[in-house]
Amino acid sequence: MTTTTALIVPGLTVTAAMYEVAAAGIELHSPDVGPLTWETWTDPARWTLVPDEQTMRAFKAEFTLRDYADGTLRRINLWHEPDLRGGASPKPHSHPWPFIAHVLAGGYSEQRYTAHDRQPTGQRR
Repeated sequence: MTTTTALIVPGLTVTAAMYEVAAAGIELHSPDVGPLTWETWTDPARWTLVPDEQTMRAFKAEFTLRDYADGTLRRINLWHEPDLRGGASPKPHSHPWPFIAHVLAGGYSEQRYTAHDRQPTGQRR
């Protein structure tokens, strides 16, 4: 690897530090899809920018490691902004499928909502 940054598409630049964290995470948590190369990490076809519904700015970028025939995905998400889904406050949503996530860098917090009244339970993780 000779460069320290790469412009993937307008609005998304990845760095060598991001690559190193992603490569280490893949080696640890998903060795069956690795090893990750710089050429793969910087391939624009593997990246999707997810825009906010109101501002149209990307609040996250998704890097697809592998898309399995059964619909299972292996992805790395880069969060640029909070997931507000087109407003000034978070929009409750669920992921009605089983999944495992690993935070590779930075942090993560969530607010859980009850299913019967959609009010915050006050639990933050």
